[in-house]
Amino acid sequence: MPHHLNVIPKKVTIESPHISKSTLATHESIEATIQSLIDVKDDPFAILNGEKEGYYMQTLLTPISFVVEYQEGSLDAHFESIRSDISAEEVIGVFCDYAAGNETWKARIEFKKMEEHRSFLYHIGYKLGKVLGNISAFIGIK
Repeated sequence: MPHHLNVIPKKVTIESPHISKSTLATHESIEATIQSLIDVKDDPFAILNGEKEGYYMQTLLTPISFVVEYQEGSLDAHFESIRSDISAEEVIGVFCDYAAGNETWKARIEFKKMEEHRSFLYHIGYKLGKVLGNISAFIGIK
């Protein structure tokens, strides 16, 4: 379904390592940027910068599909998509909604606060780090 941004009530820009400069976020610039990520190997991400500092939405293309994150001011309000199988079309839709200044994007994809949604590998790494730290302390390695 097309997402046309007739009026952008706030100045939102899109940027990526694969476009020459930060650009005003329109449906066309969002779609072109997200589609360009499919063909790159290094740094396949894009960021929508909000009107205020600390307000943004970003996406990363993983080997499987896209993931999306957003922040509303501070790290305490940093959220990530629960799903990791988000299509380019879905990313374009949420980016367009965000750029237009409406909050319908929050109904398109479910998000969780970053600290509440940590992967299994994160937990293994954390526990392994604690064990290795205890061993190092026991044998006197600093």
